[in-house]
Amino acid sequence: MKIGIIGAGSIGNHLAFSWRKIGADVTVCDISKDALDRFKMETYPSRYGVFDNKIRLVNKDQFYSTNYDAIFIGTPPESHLELLREAILFDPKVICVEKPVVPPDLDLIQSFAKVLKMANCIVLAGYNHRVGRNTIIAQSLLETFKIGEVQKIESVVLESWNGILAAHPWLKGPEDSYLGYTNRGGGATFEHSHGLDLWCYYADRLRLGQVLSVSARAKFSVNKSYGEFDERIEIALETESGVPGIVRQDVTTAVAEKWVEISGSQATLRSTVGLEHATDAVTWRSSTDQNISVECRISKPRYDDFDQEITKVAELIISGSKNPLLHELSAFRALETALIGSASILSAKSDRRVFLDFQNWTYST
Repeated sequence: MKIGIIGAGSIGNHLAFSWRKIGADVTVCDISKDALDRFKMETYPSRYGVFDNKIRLVNKDQFYSTNYDAIFIGTPPESHLELLREAILFDPKVICVEKPVVPPDLDLIQSFAKVLKMANCIVLAGYNHRVGRNTIIAQSLLETFKIGEVQKIESVVLESWNGILAAHPWLKGPEDSYLGYTNRGGGATFEHSHGLDLWCYYADRLRLGQVLSVSARAKFSVNKSYGEFDERIEIALETESGVPGIVRQDVTTAVAEKWVEISGSQATLRSTVGLEHATDAVTWRSSTDQNISVECRISKPRYDDFDQEITKVAELIISGSKNPLLHELSAFRALETALIGSASILSAKSDRRVFLDFQNWTYST
């Protein structure tokens, strides 16, 4: 398989490593020579022991001299739409856009939707927690050990962005990238949107219907260095089924909390990322008998989520499937997450409920 990766940052390193483990031909490009040099001399060898000389590092002008089976876009969110349009012209079988797929901008969301509808290839998004082993186990438990009537879903990603900055030591702070700017796809709502996206994933699997409206509260910080960013946000979601949802995300919590909990009339299921060092967990507990529970622990390295992601992409390349809506990593699903996130930011700023229209990719107060 021939794999092209746009962006030589942290995500690009993870993806290149995972693809090389299964013998793929990997090319990584960047517009920055410094980023390419850092990839080869610092980031990749510091994570994986030694640079893999079979990885081809090129500048952007040389990237499309190869025909790729799959192209991954691992650049800042504000660049995704332009790069997606460009990649589609070269007819790969699959394109995967890193999350969040766009910043909180209605024009960009609507333009992205139009491009997806016209694309002649499968377009996915890098919300790889959807295909993580803990999520697969949680889904299996939901099918095997019933929870009864769903009463609430809560999803939480409370984690300081110091961990992200540590993985990108060339950044002095959030202000040096999109991270410190809500309107560029940074801040708690979009940078930690795995939380919101997983909520959407489980709501869809449990057939709760579309999100009708959101009400959100947030803390925004403004200064000369960062511009404006949302430090934390809490979103209340109303679904067609009437089952309420809660999503909480921040970029400040030192001891990270990352979990989804589904409360039912008969049992509660919680899927946790990072319960302990390099360990995820899934727990099902009976609501009627405290002595009945099931717990699974999953030990994994950091790159495991990317291994699961590229396995799904490899399956698509081999099968030649052409139906993106049926895929767990569908970019249409990721765009729904972006629309909800954008509406939530508006709700927090206006202190009003915001109503969603997924057919026209818009919302209103």
